[in-house]
Amino acid sequence: MEKILVRRAGAQGDVLIATPVIAALQKQGQVTVATSCPEALEGFPGISVVKYGHPTAGFDRVIDLIYELEPKRPRVEVYAEQAGVKVADPRPIVYSTESAAQLAKKLAPEGALLFHCDAGWPCRKWKRFPQLVERLKGYPIIEVGSAELPNAKQFGRIPLALLAELVKRSRLVVGLDSFVAHVATAVGKPVVVVFGCTKPELVMNGDVEVVTRSELECLGCHHEQPPPAYNCECKLNKEAPP
Repeated sequence: MEKILVRRAGAQGDVLIATPVIAALQKQGQVTVATSCPEALEGFPGISVVKYGHPTAGFDRVIDLIYELEPKRPRVEVYAEQAGVKVADPRPIVYSTESAAQLAKKLAPEGALLFHCDAGWPCRKWKRFPQLVERLKGYPIIEVGSAELPNAKQFGRIPLALLAELVKRSRLVVGLDSFVAHVATAVGKPVVVVFGCTKPELVMNGDVEVVTRSELECLGCHHEQPPPAYNCECKLNKEAPP
């Protein structure tokens, strides 16, 4: 059996986007994934996960997944081409456990609105989530990741299986272009995402409906070459409140 090393350092969401490509490669051989975000592959059966930078000796094939080489194409499409596979379903793949499902039932009410308001890049953040929550009084609100909403039930950073089960129990997921949004897509949960520096049609997979509110000329700036600095503040935060 062919030994295949797949390399993608991060980030979490970009590794999760690669899961249908990894699954397709499993039909060709034994897959080892070198990444700095092993949490994105928790529970994924039949693969080995090693630290990014792992030696390539002993592998028959080494595949680097680098969407940045073609930033204006859908990421999973670029990954599939670089891996030399065809992907029938581009949605991310997430595996859960019965114990995580039972724990989610104990921790969160069914039908809550699940928010994720933090992002690794300052240019992805949106400052108006608290005002949005104010308009949603009467709905149970839970939040994962960094605490941005004072009246929400907080969960912080949690394992992938528990996150997937909390998402399944929620009525709707609201947040940013992030790992949590991709988990929602993976489990088939409706998700509302505020996009600024990235374009949804290039980073989201599955059935996605895009509604553009702002006509800022710089929307999707991350897909330009070279992309702007990650620590800038998105102009979406400087618009007049809705």
